[in-house]
Amino acid sequence: MEFTDLKRKPFKVAKEDKLFKGIVVSCLEELKVRCISIFGFIVHSTLDVNVVLAEDGTLIDDEEYFGLLPENTYLIVRSNEQEKVATIFDSTDGKLETSESQETFIKTPLATIPSQVIKKLNNMSISEAMISLMTLSNEELEWILDSNISTFHKFLKVSEDELRIFYSTAEKELLRRNELTQANQLLHLYQKAKDSLDLVDSVKRKR
Repeated sequence: MEFTDLKRKPFKVAKEDKLFKGIVVSCLEELKVRCISIFGFIVHSTLDVNVVLAEDGTLIDDEEYFGLLPENTYLIVRSNEQEKVATIFDSTDGKLETSESQETFIKTPLATIPSQVIKKLNNMSISEAMISLMTLSNEELEWILDSNISTFHKFLKVSEDELRIFYSTAEKELLRRNELTQANQLLHLYQKAKDSLDLVDSVKRKR
């Protein structure tokens, strides 16, 4: 089943630094896939990524349980390799031996910025950037929510606090569009059901 076939909900995700980002996903597997891209985890598969509740550290490894979480639940996402590096650091009394294999998991690759997003947001003020969100596609909004905040300091003339407001607004805009799509789908189903009932009534009257 494709991720888009499932109901999507917003969550707040972060690594151990607790710098939470908004994300809209349909299931636990999609959240892991998106977080691998967002945080630059270098892993073999989503099995190497753990998701826990930020509130009490409860491990979330079941799709059914994940589906019961309320919207905007705060989650901490870790990679197994990230935890291995942390263990190495702790065992050396704070002196991390930066071998080539260890450095691989410390560095976070910078995402490639789509040219159309750069063109739309380059050198904008915060008010201009907020207005521009209405012109972005769902895919572009999802890319913004997946990317690192520091990436946009090169293109937007805003402070970090303003940038967080921009991210929050992008999340709300994407959620609004998803809810509108769902509402239209329900309206379409209702209209089909009503037309079917009207057809049945019409046939009964003719008899």
